[in-house]
Amino acid sequence: MELIIDNIDTRMDNLKNAIDNHTKEIEKMRKELNILDIYKNGERSYCNKNMLTLREIEVLNALQQGKSNKQIANSLYISINTVKKHVGNIMSKTGAERRTQLVFDENELL
Repeated sequence: MELIIDNIDTRMDNLKNAIDNHTKEIEKMRKELNILDIYKNGERSYCNKNMLTLREIEVLNALQQGKSNKQIANSLYISINTVKKHVGNIMSKTGAERRTQLVFDENELL
């Protein structure tokens, strides 16, 4: 009986974690959708100084997928130096001090 209860507790924890992860992902998508909507409507005014450009969002997404600068450059058809410039801009706009913060603090960035 105790084994069944342990399995239920484990399954409940797994489900709670999955819901939490999906909730975070949905919130991230909503934020990105809002940014894209601003661009679609031609409102490129930076009402928020931390707003990322579309290209910076693409670079950030690639970073969060674990891609290297070279892989990002190849997938976006830009130079490695341009990737580095975008990463620097993202870090400046988000207040990140290290590149790893861009990956681990993704829900705080957009």
